[in-house]
Amino acid sequence: MPTAPYLSSLADVCRTIQNRVPNLALLITESRVFLDSLQHTRQDASASPSLLRAQYHQAAGFLDGIRGMGWKAQNPLFSSSDDPIKTEVRTFLGSVRRGEISSRGVLNDGAIVSADAFFRGAIGVFPEAASKSFLKTTARVWGKRAGSDESRPFSEEAGKRAGIIFKDDYDAGCAGGLATSVLDVKLHLRSVDDYLAVQGWFLGFLQFMMGRTQENDSETAKILRDNRSSVLYRALTSGQLDYPERVVQGIGEVVRNFNRKANEMEASNPETARVLRNNRSSVIYRTLTNGRFDYPGNVVQGIEEAVRGFDRKVDEMEAIDPETAQILRDNKASVISRALHSGQLDYPRRVVQRIGKVVRGFDRRVDEMDASDPETTRILRNGRGAVIYRVLANGQLDYPERAIQALSARPGPLSRSFYIFHNKILNGPKRKGDEGMGET
Repeated sequence: MPTAPYLSSLADVCRTIQNRVPNLALLITESRVFLDSLQHTRQDASASPSLLRAQYHQAAGFLDGIRGMGWKAQNPLFSSSDDPIKTEVRTFLGSVRRGEISSRGVLNDGAIVSADAFFRGAIGVFPEAASKSFLKTTARVWGKRAGSDESRPFSEEAGKRAGIIFKDDYDAGCAGGLATSVLDVKLHLRSVDDYLAVQGWFLGFLQFMMGRTQENDSETAKILRDNRSSVLYRALTSGQLDYPERVVQGIGEVVRNFNRKANEMEASNPETARVLRNNRSSVIYRTLTNGRFDYPGNVVQGIEEAVRGFDRKVDEMEAIDPETAQILRDNKASVISRALHSGQLDYPRRVVQRIGKVVRGFDRRVDEMDASDPETTRILRNGRGAVIYRVLANGQLDYPERAIQALSARPGPLSRSFYIFHNKILNGPKRKGDEGMGET
């Protein structure tokens, strides 16, 4: 769709949405915020073409969602143009999106020349794309397709046409709030209009479910609402834009099976049943962020043995290392929660094997500091329990050493209270990508 009609098309979609939901008070908060943003954009004379495009496709997706319709691609593959080079480029990009041409393999000399010309043509009109993998991959595919048949000037002109398309798409994606990390890697694989539309569709379908709790599972609707951003992130980063629809169709049964198994376990093993109930949110979150609908079933099968094995190993440790055994007992709930949240059901076993060495190493380092820095030593000893909890709850074996270094490196007299130390140094901030005791 050309840029100019986006404003009128957005207005048409908004009117249809308003007719569908005349009472905004019935909307969930997220839907009201979204519709308010559409209204603001329509009234803003300075709204950019990129924003109008983005919100049109998000609104069109939202409309399909509140109608209870299934997800479908909003934007067809590239159409023809009066410009033969542009038509050639659109045909090529359509082939890339359909996966008909692979970037793998060795390029011959002619292909390298074509790829380089295409890349330079593209960055001539979209210089910010020079470092982005979507353009590097697309240029390589162009070179592989062209081989030595395409002249360098033609490849450069084709790159310019592709650069214009990519720039318009990238700007629309950014205007619609898509993460640049997704656009940088995935822009060539799907239409950005589809990425935008699936955002709107999922919100609209959640609104559809929340408004029909008599017909739909209200618990499932709430779970999806609480995990909306995680589901969308999974869809966008994987390129599987049908993932939200698959979640809507499948997660309800997964949750019901998990609840039923926990209830059945109550009579024979009430402790494990309680563990499953207390950690249900973490298990469901893990399921949705990783797209593994079998994960709750694996948890139910594996957690009972994991808990029993943990208890058995701690009991065996009592005679040779009673202090570490007591630490593990005191932090058992945190260890089990970490296992379920991370998907590492063998985490309790690895904790038992390693935590004693970690604690002894921390104590030794603190003792070595006593003579040279007694105040820091005192704070570290007072915070020992918090340090160990952090190790067990987040699986960070190196955390005690980082805590010591962070506190020791702070200049000036240590007039801070233990409260400040505990909250500002020991317990925050969590590092991105913490995955537990998988590495030492």
